[in-house]
This record gives sequence, C-alpha cells and structure tokens, in this order.
Amino acid sequence: MNMVRKSGALWGALGALLLCGGAGAQTFEVGEPRIGGNVENIKDWSRSQAVADMVKQARTWGSPTDPWMGGELIPLDANGWPMADAGLVLLTNQPPNVGHGGVYRITFECDVLPEVRPIVTEATAQNIWRDPVTGVCHAEFNMPEWGTHMMIGFFGTGTGVRNLKIMVPGSQDGDLWSPRYVDHLRRFKVLRFMDAHLTNDNPTTSWNQRTKMTDIIWRQKTGVPYEAAIDLCNMVGADYWVCVPFRADDDFVTNLATLVRDRLDPGLNVYVEFSNEVWNTLFRAGRENRARAVDEVYLHGDPHHLNYDLVNDQQEWGFRRYARRSMEIGQIFSQVFGAGSMNTRVRPVLSGQVANPAQYKDMLAYISQFYGEPRNYFYSLGIAPYFEAWYLDAQGEYDVDALIAGLQGSVQNWYNSMQYERMTAYVVWNRMKPMVAYESGVDTRGSANSAVKRQANYDPRMYNLCRDYIDNWHKRAGGEICWFTSAAGPWNSDWGCYPLTEAIIDQTTTKLRAIDDARVAPRPATDAGVLVPGTIEGRKHAERIAGWDLSPDPDTLPAGKGFMYLVRSECERAYNVDLIAAAWDDTATVTVDVNGTVQGTIALDRETTTYLGRDYGRFAGTTVSLPAGLSVIRVVANTGEAFFLHELVVGACDGIDFNRDGLSPDNQDLIDMLTVFGGGDCSTGGCNDLDFNNDGLFPDNTDLEDFLTVFGGGACAAACP
Repeated sequence: MNMVRKSGALWGALGALLLCGGAGAQTFEVGEPRIGGNVENIKDWSRSQAVADMVKQARTWGSPTDPWMGGELIPLDANGWPMADAGLVLLTNQPPNVGHGGVYRITFECDVLPEVRPIVTEATAQNIWRDPVTGVCHAEFNMPEWGTHMMIGFFGTGTGVRNLKIMVPGSQDGDLWSPRYVDHLRRFKVLRFMDAHLTNDNPTTSWNQRTKMTDIIWRQKTGVPYEAAIDLCNMVGADYWVCVPFRADDDFVTNLATLVRDRLDPGLNVYVEFSNEVWNTLFRAGRENRARAVDEVYLHGDPHHLNYDLVNDQQEWGFRRYARRSMEIGQIFSQVFGAGSMNTRVRPVLSGQVANPAQYKDMLAYISQFYGEPRNYFYSLGIAPYFEAWYLDAQGEYDVDALIAGLQGSVQNWYNSMQYERMTAYVVWNRMKPMVAYESGVDTRGSANSAVKRQANYDPRMYNLCRDYIDNWHKRAGGEICWFTSAAGPWNSDWGCYPLTEAIIDQTTTKLRAIDDARVAPRPATDAGVLVPGTIEGRKHAERIAGWDLSPDPDTLPAGKGFMYLVRSECERAYNVDLIAAAWDDTATVTVDVNGTVQGTIALDRETTTYLGRDYGRFAGTTVSLPAGLSVIRVVANTGEAFFLHELVVGACDGIDFNRDGLSPDNQDLIDMLTVFGGGDCSTGGCNDLDFNNDGLFPDNTDLEDFLTVFGGGACAAACP
C-alpha cells in the first residue's frame, strides 16, 4: 500500500498557498429567502379578483340575452367592439360572501342610451344615464355580498357599444389591477407569469401577435399584456419571471427584452425561461421541440451537434435543443440589457424534470461541450418539488389524519432526497446560483376524497407542513421558491388544492400564514452536504441511484469518469484528502477537483491486504482548498481499470478502529496506538498510519491527544474553530 509520509512544514506551506489563492474555490452564496408566486391566468371563474376592469377577464362577446353563446352572430368593428346588441360573461361560479359585493361602475360609449340589463346575476342595475355632450353612458351594478355570478346584456344600442369599462369596487379610473389583489401579492419577491401569459401550447410567433394593452379582453394570444405584468411587478416590488412562448422568433424576444428593460423598475430583476416544462410531451411545446430536434439531425445535417456523441436518442436531442434555445433567449436579453446584466438583472433559468436528473446533466454537458461554461449563460437550474400523497387515493377512502401523515412523509422525503442534493451539486460544481423552484407547494390532484383534501388544507397541521417544506428547501441550499398558485381558488378541485386561499379576502389561511412567517424569518442554517472534516461514504455520491445502500460496494469508477460529493465546510481552509479504495492496476492515479478546478492527484497501487472485507487500501493524499459553505469534491479516475471507492477521508480524524480488526472501540486499539506511537509494531500488522487527525503532521502529540479524545467520545480537534 502506498502510505506516503508527509513533511509537516512542506504540507503546511502548501496548504497556506492553496488557501490564500491559486486554486482556491469560489464561495457558493445562498442569500436570504426569496419566496415567489405563480400568477394565474385571467378568467371569469377566477376567485382572485385580479383585474380592476372586469371586461379584461370576460369571455368573448355573445348574445345579449345569453352571453355565453351566439358569439359568431355578433359583428365586431376593427377594434373588437360589437356593432349590435351584445352581452358578456363577467363572473361565474363564485362562492357567496367572498368579497364580490359592492358597486361596480360601468362606463361605455353609445349613440343612444340603451338598456343595460344584469343577466344571470344577483346584481341589480342603477343610475343609468348618458352624457349628451360626450356620448358616454354610465351605469352601476350593485352586487350583494352573497352574489355568485355576473353577466351583462346591452339592448337597443343601435350600432353597439364601445370603450366599455366595468370597474370593481374600490378601484380608481386607470387602475389595471384591483387594490385587493395588489395588496395580496405584496408578500412575494418574485412573480412568475407562466399561466397569466398563456404559455402552454401558445402558438404565438411574432411580436405583433401578442396581447396588447388596447385589447378589450386579456384571455387570448399571450394572455395578460407584458406591459400590465411588468406594471404589477413594479407595484408590488417583485422580480418579473417571464416564460417566452415556444414559437417566439428572435425579433419577438428582442422586443420583449427591450420592453422589460425600459419598463421594469431598475431595482428589479427578470427571470427568463423558455416556455414551460418543454420536457413534457403532453404539452404542444414538448412534442414540437422533439420534432424540431429530430428534423435538425435527420433533415438538416445536425448543424448544432445534437447527436455529437452518437447517443441516437430523440428525447436527449430534444433536451439539448431546449438548452440551446434557452441559452439563445438568455443571450438576447443580456445583449439588450447591456454589459454586466447576465446573471445579475437578467436571470435565465434552465428548467427540467427533477425526477430525471440525467436530463440536467446532459443539457449542461452539451452546453459546456459546444458553447462554454453553463454559468456564462444560466443563472441556475429550475425544478418543481411539489409535496403530495397520491398513493393514498389508490387505497380507497381515508381521513384527514392519514392525508396529513402522507403529506408529512413527502415533506420529509424531499428533505432527505437525492434530488435536492443532486441539483445543489450541479449548481455548485458549475458555479451557478442556488437551485430555484419554478413551481412548488402541495399537490392533491385527483377526484377521490376531495372533501378530505379540502379539510386537510384548513387543518392547523397544514401550517406546519408548509413551514417545514419551505424551511427544508432553504436548509438544503434552495434559492428562489415560487408557490403554485399565488392567489385564490377552490380546495376541492380535481386539479388539486394548489391556491393559497379559497377566497382572496381570507388572508389567514394555513398556507398564507406559513408563507408570511417564512418570508420574514431568518434563513435556516444550510445543512446540505457532508460536513467536513469528515469521512464520506463512497456510495453516497450525488448521482447515486435509489437503492444505493443495498450493496456493500460502491459503483465502479472506470477511466475518465468521476463521482461528485457535496460537502460543507464551516470555515475557509485547506483539507487533506485521502482515499480508501480497491485498485487493480499496479500504478494508477485519480484527479481530485473542487468546484470545477483541479486540486491535485492521488497515486494508487494494487492492494495486497484485506481491509473491510475487500482488498482496500488507504491512499494518501492531496490537499484541497474549500471555501466556507458548500463545495463539490469530484474524484476522476485516470486508471485504465475500474476500481471501488470505499471512502473519502477529508481532513477528518481516522476511525478509532486503529488496528483495523473490525472491533471498535476496544482497548486493543488504544494499546496499539500507544505502541506504534512509541515506535513498536502493531499487533495485527495492519494498523492505520499515525496521522490520526489528518493534519499532515505526524507523529506529533496532537494525534495521540485527538485519538484519546475521540476514543472517549469527544470531537476531533481538526474541526473548524
């Protein structure tokens, strides 16, 4: 076995050199908690009471007597106003007493004073009159608090109505968003407009096809106008997260970036995402992206190298195309915003399916291969870590206690998950910002047990679930986390109890209280990664698979491949790294990297003694420089033959089984330590070296002192002060 003795002075000087500069690793900053929300699309059955002008959320024009039908018979002028009697569906399927009561102010232009009739509503019309000078007509709908629907019909208009506005109670002329909705959203630091901009299956290609501020209704094209979304972010002080339509051309992206640059408050940032969940072929964008990738390879000679490694997998081609287009869109935004904007004000996010880690790894490798370091193009990686208990529905009926227990298990599973560890390892290794959650929250989708699911959302224990979920995200080094969805909706829907409240006037729900308390609380201490100094189990690398602990041996490490280990140091310092491994080559080396920077090599040779049930040897070593906080240590094989990596010993005290007889702690370990320290022989012939605390200095008194301390149950003095 290659037991290398190290000079204390030499290794101390080398450690200081590495610590002060040279190959020092960049600090990974987690920052303060930033909780965001997803903004829903504008519609008549929404409970969020979002827009100030009810016309914006109305359905298309219909019959004045039955506004939900007959739209094909209504002639429209060039601006979309009806040129005959018509009606609108404004509000539907609302529970009573949720804040819709009050006086709605109605104004419109008409050549005559028509009849303004409430349709299918509890509201009554009042104060209907026409200004003979301006031609502007006025009316009011008085809605009782218990009202649930509101529709309007115009009769006897002659040539129709124009410039209709129906302002919600409490709003002022010129308001785009209702004051109640604005106040609700002030709690968020980021607003993602995936739904509000109708991202999924959006066919928009050119800039002139987008929804404009002058459009009568905001439920078509790209949904809420980009200008209105930006203005909402400015009002509440939240960063703007925009999902660019899948088919948008470069001119569209350039104009969008210019609009955001010129309209968004300079103190706010923009998160840029290419469409939404393009990995999901249930969406049109996912199917079309894969089809375009296949065309690139088969019909156009693979100009962007989607099959550069001859993987011959259409799904992976699609992932790579998505990554490239995401990069291109981010580049356009950064060019428009100017030098220094990338990953500061402009924050491109590379999202994927967290259950498929190979997707992220493949996308990052592709970008790195052909365009350079991914951190030059992406702020971070995006995931959607919902907590759920879907398995219960398959078991039949259950009660609230069972659902709460199932959800608690999911929260805990995420905390212990390889997904969090893996994503954090990827962003740390690539020197990106902390992973972000583009969507998050509790997912109770499914039609079974809907009453129980609703009851669980009101159960006081839901507060604790949400607090633990958010706190665990931050403990595991998560960054921005956007709840889905941000406002009001039913908690007994087949589509899940995603909203934060069932009524926008109810600001005291379990979920809202959890978010409000979490956003003002200090960020929980990060506990991701293995704390060093310490010993890292070789099987627990960041890309391990489920069931990794069922085998006594780690995966083999063939030539050119590496294992990534997420570690956490409480201070900035240099650490010695030794390997316990089983090698088959007579001479070989492994390279040790930290956060993408080579730190050194470790020489291996063929082991001849049995250790831990296999011919493992302890190979020493190299010194790595770690910043305070999180880092990734990567061990890359240079040997031609695969080998087993049992443990990494990172600046830690050795185990107290000093004589490696499998019995510890026992008195013989202490006897052998003292004997070898005094220059004698080990009783087993296989004792560890005397550098017990792995500080590069031995034999010295601190090794013996640390051994006695650890033998007695204390902590190794090699830890950070």
